Amino acid sequence: MAKVFKIIGRTTGIILEWLLIAFFVLAFVIRTSTFQTYLASIATSFLSTELNAKIQIDKVDILFFDRAELKKVYMEDQQKDTLASIHSIVVTINLLDLDKQVFNIDKVQLSQGTIKINRAKNTGVFNYAFIEEYFSSESKSDPKPFDFSINRVELSDIRFKYDDNRKKLDSKGIDWNHLAISNLSLKATDFRVNLSTFQANIIELKLKEKSGFTINQLSTSLKINNKGLFLSDLDICTNQSEISASKFNLLYANQGDFENFENKVKFDANILQSSISLEEIAFFTSETQGMSDFVRLEGSISNTVNQLTLTNFRLGFGKVSKIEGDFVLPNFSKMNELEINETIRYAYISVEDLTTFKLPKSAGMKYLNLGKEVDRLGFFETKNFNIQGNPTDLSIFFENTKTKLGEVKLNAPFHILSHNGTIGFNSDTKNGGDIELIDFKIGELLADNSLK
Repeated sequence: MAKVFKIIGRTTGIILEWLLIAFFVLAFVIRTSTFQTYLASIATSFLSTELNAKIQIDKVDILFFDRAELKKVYMEDQQKDTLASIHSIVVTINLLDLDKQVFNIDKVQLSQGTIKINRAKNTGVFNYAFIEEYFSSESKSDPKPFDFSINRVELSDIRFKYDDNRKKLDSKGIDWNHLAISNLSLKATDFRVNLSTFQANIIELKLKEKSGFTINQLSTSLKINNKGLFLSDLDICTNQSEISASKFNLLYANQGDFENFENKVKFDANILQSSISLEEIAFFTSETQGMSDFVRLEGSISNTVNQLTLTNFRLGFGKVSKIEGDFVLPNFSKMNELEINETIRYAYISVEDLTTFKLPKSAGMKYLNLGKEVDRLGFFETKNFNIQGNPTDLSIFFENTKTKLGEVKLNAPFHILSHNGTIGFNSDTKNGGDIELIDFKIGELLADNSLK
């Protein structure tokens, strides 16, 4: 019997030794990229069959079960077009709580890839909808609240394409229904998504859109919900513009409002000292196409493009011209219906700056032609200047305005009439006392040496 126990003991020892060896071998194998890639191939093969869409991962590296790197990740939609193709994805996990629907990722890195999103021509269904359907609950109740957050996000050399195949291509500016973004890089922190809100702190964003619009550097705190897009502490540097704002919000009722941007999307912004290219503004609204000057601005902006309201606003253009006041800009797309009613608290306007300022194509003229008499005035410097009317009949009133040729004081509104390229002047009264000239060189204005 003792011999039997001895044999059993020895056999048990040998088995335990082999089990221990097998455990270490298995632990080593599991840690190898080859084995992890093999397991991933099984999973992707299963999902490919389940989703009826090709999914492929060339290589997998998992370290300590909280960090994974995937190489050459490829996925098609059900039309066999590329949905995503990423060279490298690195993910570090902090917390996954399925019961409470809380998911916290420490870091995500994506490099060198393409993402293509589109909507079907007939149905409008997104090309990724089949993934949502597969993983969604069969329950028709409201979605369960969740909280998904990433502490740090880094993207480099990403291309993004979006096409709504129900919509025609638009070659004017940025076509929001057919976006093509390249050279996209991003560094962001505090990325968070839930049922109603997306938010992130963007440290660096760079991209180029197919229209030519390029962002060389953007930083801001971003929040998007069903009421709008909200940016705070915004700094943007493009090819031609530099913009800073304590807030820059775009308010809308729904995403479809972007299709009628000029009339539907409202601005709510506080602009700090910035320089903006009007040529780049044309990427966002066709009404400024043809304009190429730069404006310097500071102040608050509200309402839509076609009813833009400027408060405590300072606007500079040309070499020396500047205007300060509160304004409601007219709709320049309807020149025949254009009505102006503005009060300028202070202005210094160079006639040269004004007549070399390029107008939009919709204006029907490239530059303003104010006539030789206005050219000879050189500049205007005024306070509490009120202007009303339309381009063919402007009513002007001010208490005192300085020019190169002297000072002018109005005691009644003064009219500038334009007809067939000619400029005329008129006043509301005929008593001769509505205009006062102070040390004014009338002879130089009229090019008549006999007048002094």
